[in-house]
Amino acid sequence: MNKLAILLKYQLISIFNKFKYVLLKKKKSKSISMILSFALISLAIYAFIIVYIFMFIMLFNEGGVPEGGLYIVVVAITMISLMSSITKSNSYLFRMYDYDILFPLPIDNKTIVSSKIMSLLFESIGLSIIIGVPTLIIYSLLVPLVWYA
Repeated sequence: MNKLAILLKYQLISIFNKFKYVLLKKKKSKSISMILSFALISLAIYAFIIVYIFMFIMLFNEGGVPEGGLYIVVVAITMISLMSSITKSNSYLFRMYDYDILFPLPIDNKTIVSSKIMSLLFESIGLSIIIGVPTLIIYSLLVPLVWYA
C-alpha cells in the first residue's frame, strides 16, 4: 500500500506540473502573460458555469420543482466526468512515457496501473467538486429550506 501511495503522489504531482513545465521553457514575459490569460479564461469559464447553474435553479424554482435544477446539474457533472475520463483514459493509461521508468522498478504492474486509475479518478472528483460546490451554495441561497414535521 505504501508503494501505491508513493506512485499516486508521483502521478498527481506530474499531472499538475505539466503546465508549470511548459511555462518554464518560455521566456519570463511570455510565461506571465500566459499565466494571466489562462487565469482569465478559467475565471470566465467558471463564471459562465455559475451563471448557467443559477439560471437553471431559478427556472425550476419558478416552475415549482426546485429540485429539478439540482438534477440537471448532477447529470451534467456526471456526463462531463464520464466524457473526460473516457477521452483521457487511453492516452493516460497506455501511452504514457513513464512506463519505461516505472516497470523496471520492483513494483507490481497492478500497483502501477491502479495508481494511474486512482489519479484519473481524483482528477474527475476534483472537477465534480469544482462544479458541485457552487451548485449547492446557489441552491441553498435561492430555495428556502422546508422543514417537514
